[in-house]
Amino acid sequence: MEKIEKEKALIGYPKPVTIDGTMTILNQLQNCICKIKINNENGTGFFCSIPYNNETLKVLITNNHIINEDIIKERQRIQISINDDKEYKIIELKNKKIYTNKEFDTTIIEINSEKDNINNYLELDQTIFQQEIININSESVYILQYPSYSDGQKAAVSYGIIKTIEEDGYNIIHHCCTELGSSGSPIVNLLNNKIFGIHKESIKNKNYNKGTLLKFPINEYLNTYYNNPKIKNEINLTMNVDHFDRYSNNYFLINDRFKYSDDKFNKLYKDSVEYYNKLLNESKIEIFINNKKYESKTYFHPKGIIGEYKIKLIFNSNITNISWMFYECKNLINIDLSSFDTKNVNDMNHMFSNCKYLTNIDLSSFDTKNVKDMSYMFSYCESLTNIDLSSFYTKNVGNMRWMFSNCSKLTNIDLSSFDTKNVNDMRGMFSNCKNLINIDLSSFDTKNVKNMYQMFDNCKNLTHINLSSFDTKNVEDMYEMFTYCINLTYIDLSSFDTKNVTNISRMFNCCKKLKVVKINNISSNSNLKRELNNENIQII
Repeated sequence: MEKIEKEKALIGYPKPVTIDGTMTILNQLQNCICKIKINNENGTGFFCSIPYNNETLKVLITNNHIINEDIIKERQRIQISINDDKEYKIIELKNKKIYTNKEFDTTIIEINSEKDNINNYLELDQTIFQQEIININSESVYILQYPSYSDGQKAAVSYGIIKTIEEDGYNIIHHCCTELGSSGSPIVNLLNNKIFGIHKESIKNKNYNKGTLLKFPINEYLNTYYNNPKIKNEINLTMNVDHFDRYSNNYFLINDRFKYSDDKFNKLYKDSVEYYNKLLNESKIEIFINNKKYESKTYFHPKGIIGEYKIKLIFNSNITNISWMFYECKNLINIDLSSFDTKNVNDMNHMFSNCKYLTNIDLSSFDTKNVKDMSYMFSYCESLTNIDLSSFYTKNVGNMRWMFSNCSKLTNIDLSSFDTKNVNDMRGMFSNCKNLINIDLSSFDTKNVKNMYQMFDNCKNLTHINLSSFDTKNVEDMYEMFTYCINLTYIDLSSFDTKNVTNISRMFNCCKKLKVVKINNISSNSNLKRELNNENIQII
C-alpha cells in the first residue's frame, strides 16, 4: 500500500517529486558520491558498503570507461571531489583490491575509510542479490550524479523508472535524465534509498539510458578477492639443497651469479633480477621460508645452508614480467602454480630455464593471453618427460626460440592448441630434445617466421615429423635445421619455399637414415635441392 501511495505522487517523471524532497536526498546522500577527474574528463563515482560475512567492505564504484586497467597501470592514484569541494581529494590505488570488467562497464576499488578519509557510504539493496530471476520493471528510481555543467560542479538528482532488464540479465534500461559526466552514477531504489545498479551510457537515438545491475560485478569482486581461497596470488616451491654451488641458483632471485661472455644475456638477466628486487623492496612480493617470513629487502639467498626448504611467494600486486623467475633453480624439485595469477604477464622468457631436476610442471591455471615472449621458457629442463600446454593461448607470442631446447627426457608434447601466426623466431625450438619420437606441428602457422636455425637439431629419436602446414617463404636461416636427426628415414617438405633462405648449409648433416625427401617446385627450392644432393638424399 505504501509503495502504491508513493508512486501516485510520482506522476510526471522525470520531473522531481518536490524541490524539498530533492534537497533532502542531496543533503542526506551527496557525500556518498564523488566527481572523478581523469585526463581532463569528468565522471561520477559512489561509495558503497558491501556486507560480507561478519564484516562490511567499503568500495568506490564507477564505470570501467572512466577508470580502466590501463589507467590503473599508468598511475598510482586518482583525483576525486566530494560535496562540490573545489579541492580534489587523492585516492591511492597502490596495493588495493581492484576489479575491472569491460563487459559490465564497472570498476570496483577497495577503500580504506581511515586512510582515504571517506565516511559516507550508500547501502546495497540486498533483495536484488537474493533473487535468481530479477523483475524490477516499472520500479521507481533516481540517480545521484555530477553532470558536467558549464557553470561549474554541482551534484544533481534525476528521477525515472526501470523500463526493463535486457535478456543478458545484467543490462538495465532506465528513464532517468543524464548528461555528460553522469557516467558511473548510482541507480537508487526510491522506496528504500538503497542502490542496485550503476548508470553507464545514454542511448540518445533510442531515447533511453542503460545501466548495469550491481549484483554481477559485485559478486565477481567478492569471488575474486574473498570467496575463493585459491585466488590468492601465490607460488609454492620445494627446494632440496644437498650441497652449495656458488654457480647455481639454489634458491630464488639470486643476483651474484657468474658472468657469461654474452653481454646482452647478462643485461637481460640483470634487468630481470633488478625488477624482482624492486618488487621486494616495495613489499610487492612476500617470501616465506618454512613458514617464517623472510625480511630482507635485497634478495633471497641464504648462502651455504643445506636441507629442504618450503618456500611461498605471495604477490601483492599485478606482476607483468616473470622472465628468468626460476632461472638455474637446479634444486627446485616441486612447484605449485595453481594460485598464481598470470593474466597481466607479457614476458615468460627463461622462466624455468635450467631447472634440471624439476620433473613436473602443472600449467593448467596459466593465463597467457598477453604473453609476447616464450623464448627459452623450458630450456634445459632435463628431467621433464611431459608438458601439458593445452591451456596456453599463444596468439600474441612473437618469440619461441629455444623454447624446449635441451629437454632431453621429453617424450611427448602436444602443441595442437598453439596459435603461431605472429611468431617470427623458432630457432632451436626443439634442439636436443633427444627423446622426442613424434611431433605433430600440422597446426603451426609459420608465415611470419624468419629463423628456423637448428630447430630440430639433435632430435635423435625423432622418427616422424608433420610439417605439412609450414609456410617458409619468409624464412632466412635453416642452418642445421635437422642435423643429427639420425632416425628420420623420410620427410615431406612439399610445403617448403626456400628461395629467401640465405643459410641452408648442414641442414641434414648426420641424418644417417634419411633416404628420401619430398619437395615441390624446384625453382623455389633450388638451394634446398643442392643441399639434398650434397647429402646424397633422394628427392621425390
